[in-house]
Amino acid sequence: MGVNGNGQYLATKQVVVEDEENDFLADFDLEKFLWVVRRSIIWVVLIFAVCIFAVFIALRYVKKIYQSDAIIQLEAKGTAPTLGLGIFKDESSINDYLVGETEFIMSNKIKDEVINMLDLYISYWIQGRFIDDEKFNSSPFKVVNYEVTNYDFFDNKKIYLQMLDSAHFALSYELDDAIISKTYRFGEKIKDENFNCTIHLINLDIQNKYFFIFQSHGYLQSYIGQNLSVFPMNVKARTIGIVFKDANKYKATAIVNAINEVYLKKSIDNKNLTNKQQIQYLEEQLDTLTLRLEEYDAKIDAYKRGKGEANNPLNLEPTLAEILNGIKTLHSEKMKLNDEIKKYKDVVNFLSSDSSYQLINTVAMGITDGRINQKINQLEEAQKELKRISESYREPSFALQQKQKKLEEIREELLELISFNKFRLYDKVYQIDVEIRKLENKIPNGASDMDLELRRLNRYYASYENNYNILLSRIVELGIAEAGTVASFQVLSKASIPQVPIYPVRNTFYLYGFIAALGLSVAVIIVRYLLLNKITNLKEVEKFTKAPILGMVPYYSKFKMENSQLVVNINPKSSMSEAMRSIRTNLDFMTQKQHKRIISVTSTISGEGKTFVAVNLAGIIALSQTKVIILDLDLRKPKIHLAFGAENFNGISNILIGKATIEECIKKSEIENLHYITAGPHPPNPSELIMSNEFKDLIKELHQTYDLIICDTPPVGIVTDGLLVMKMADVPIYVLRSAYSKKIFISNLNKLISANNFSKLSVVLNGVGKAGTYGYGYGYGYGYGYGYGYGGYGSGYGYYDDTPAPTLLGKIKNIFSKQKAEKDA
Repeated sequence: MGVNGNGQYLATKQVVVEDEENDFLADFDLEKFLWVVRRSIIWVVLIFAVCIFAVFIALRYVKKIYQSDAIIQLEAKGTAPTLGLGIFKDESSINDYLVGETEFIMSNKIKDEVINMLDLYISYWIQGRFIDDEKFNSSPFKVVNYEVTNYDFFDNKKIYLQMLDSAHFALSYELDDAIISKTYRFGEKIKDENFNCTIHLINLDIQNKYFFIFQSHGYLQSYIGQNLSVFPMNVKARTIGIVFKDANKYKATAIVNAINEVYLKKSIDNKNLTNKQQIQYLEEQLDTLTLRLEEYDAKIDAYKRGKGEANNPLNLEPTLAEILNGIKTLHSEKMKLNDEIKKYKDVVNFLSSDSSYQLINTVAMGITDGRINQKINQLEEAQKELKRISESYREPSFALQQKQKKLEEIREELLELISFNKFRLYDKVYQIDVEIRKLENKIPNGASDMDLELRRLNRYYASYENNYNILLSRIVELGIAEAGTVASFQVLSKASIPQVPIYPVRNTFYLYGFIAALGLSVAVIIVRYLLLNKITNLKEVEKFTKAPILGMVPYYSKFKMENSQLVVNINPKSSMSEAMRSIRTNLDFMTQKQHKRIISVTSTISGEGKTFVAVNLAGIIALSQTKVIILDLDLRKPKIHLAFGAENFNGISNILIGKATIEECIKKSEIENLHYITAGPHPPNPSELIMSNEFKDLIKELHQTYDLIICDTPPVGIVTDGLLVMKMADVPIYVLRSAYSKKIFISNLNKLISANNFSKLSVVLNGVGKAGTYGYGYGYGYGYGYGYGYGGYGSGYGYYDDTPAPTLLGKIKNIFSKQKAEKDA
């Protein structure tokens, strides 16, 4: 790395990375990759099946989430423009206004009203095998008059209920790792050490098990806040979206509609708050003035009675008597009107406190407007009908919603009618006061002292009455303003019951499953490709070594062999025989000027098929009228005697130590020109024996009789004995086995060539065509300019082929043919 260590190091590292990338691209074998893909199809199918099944299970058992939403549009109604400029100056002010309203809708004030309106303090559930389902407004039982004394029973504590019959049920819960279970009657007051309540039966359901949960106010506020979304949708259109998500679609819809109703009520109440406070104050002052007027009215009557007959209005002048009688009559009518106004106030107070409608009807007796009593009766009937429907339906129904809406409409109509009648009565009282003042002004100036005292009392009375009329007029004005106030928004899209969940989305889940399956499949294929470190085809051998390819040997599948055997003589037209002929031809090209040859056959490790190749190559050469002898030089682990089914008493080791002659050890095979010498007893020094002069003399003597000597040597990756023979051989053959030999064995082959100068070392790929290999063909041309071998197997000659195995139909035909031939004979 030198002086400029950092820069030099980085440059070197970059070059190394680029080389690695180039090596990877150069090492990538498309044919091999496609073969891995084909071999992985069953895994790919399995992965896709598992992923699709997993998606199916997820869609079936994952908790579904529904979304209900509504859209409201804010308007300028109910608010007067300032200086004629309107409410909003620009779009920014509109946006600020919308943001403020969204914050108000999401405030705890709205949440509290919604919680109380829908009575969310108890949630009812039906226990499922995998997923529990909330029964919002559809539970077959109702918990009332409850009180939780143990705060651990809030929010997460499940209290299970199992109906036993129409009168009894079992209640159970877990406490301190113990199950507490008791039996109660429906309608009976339950007094538990942790909670008190009463449970009423709505519908009998013995098959299912239910549970309910007490929920704290804080939990419900958090629950609504987490699932509620309020946001400005269109600033210019002044629209706000209200969205609520929940696993129960009926609950989500009910909460959104409740938010709309509460927001409507709060919006109007906030706008009328000032008017209500003023009206309340004025009514209090009006009550005080009413008392003062009644007081002075009583004084006037008492004064008249105290003066006796002389002061009887009948003795007065006719004009004065008529005036006083008229004033008295008007005062009587005014008292009746004030009494009716008071009854209206009592009815409104009872309605505000949610009192019994029957009690309200009693209070309303004496009100002259029969429509008031009619509306109260309608309210009572609507309340009874709503209760009946809520107890009959297990799920929130359209009928229930309509009844609730109808009840609220009747109540609003009643309040509007009362408000209208109150202001009408106030107006009548005002008109009566005007008439009284007119009559008082008609009293003659020349009246007696009694008339003057009466006039003084009437003056005080008139003063109070004037103030009374002023207050009454102001109340009428404020009432008219309040009656004209409307909500500053309208609901553009009311919340409806969603039919399709927003989670899980079926198509999205299947898309995720497909992507996951595709990713896993690609990963499996890539991993299998990277882990495939064995030689699978001839191209890999060609790619990593410059050693000439002598040929390929197909995998022999006619029968299972425990040990290598001579098979080329069984069926001369077989693919095995043809592959050996191709290797024989290539050997002839390589050694065409040599008459006496030595061929060594070795491999990297045991099991690659060197003995099988040696035996069958010798057999196919011997069939061409060439005298061949096989020497088993694998003195540590001999196999030749097993290939020919012979004994291994005398062999190479006996000859080299002088305990036996060559003639005594040579054995004949089934092929006329093929002989072999087994390894003999295992010697303590195999390498020394092969290096000895006796071995060289053995080779010279065998050359006098045989044209070709094939030496089956030990694997060179294990011992060095094979190298000694390879140096003596005219053609060293290195056997690799498809789908068995590792790619690193080719590196070992290259080292042998470079270190020992084996220029004629050739490669034979064995076991081609077995399951786990690809890209093969039999017969491979020798590429040194000596010519080429035979064409590839499968499309070569056209008349050399394996005898096809008889089919079942063929076997049946053969049986009948033999029977027919026997009959003909």
